Amino acid sequence: MIELLPLLIITILFYSIAIGIAWSVLQVVTKKFSFRNNGSLDKPGNRFPWLLSLILTASLILAFVIPGYPIPDVRNYGFMLSKFLFLACGSGLLSLGCLIRMIIKPELRTLHLAIIGMLTAAVGFIFILVIGAASPV
Repeated sequence: MIELLPLLIITILFYSIAIGIAWSVLQVVTKKFSFRNNGSLDKPGNRFPWLLSLILTASLILAFVIPGYPIPDVRNYGFMLSKFLFLACGSGLLSLGCLIRMIIKPELRTLHLAIIGMLTAAVGFIFILVIGAASPV
């Protein structure tokens, strides 16, 4: 785990920056859309979804630190791959659910969650490729 700590810190830092950039861009781009014109950003549906963003960020951390196989070994590459596959599939399904909800009831927050869900799924998929390529099997 100590060897992966710089990778984990860099990933979480860039992921958090990407979440903030995505929120800022969405606020500017959707300023004139109809679902933004009916109220201010103080409306509960248009505030930054910090709790769900924190949960998605924590899911990236938990994929690395769940105890059980802390030392890299041939036996735990499958375990790491399954954790990241679960992360990628789970956040992809969250993103799909948010996109469906966006179609039914458009809100800035829902659109943002769909985008960061896709971002989390992409990061999980990249880790699947990296860990799968490092497998000695």
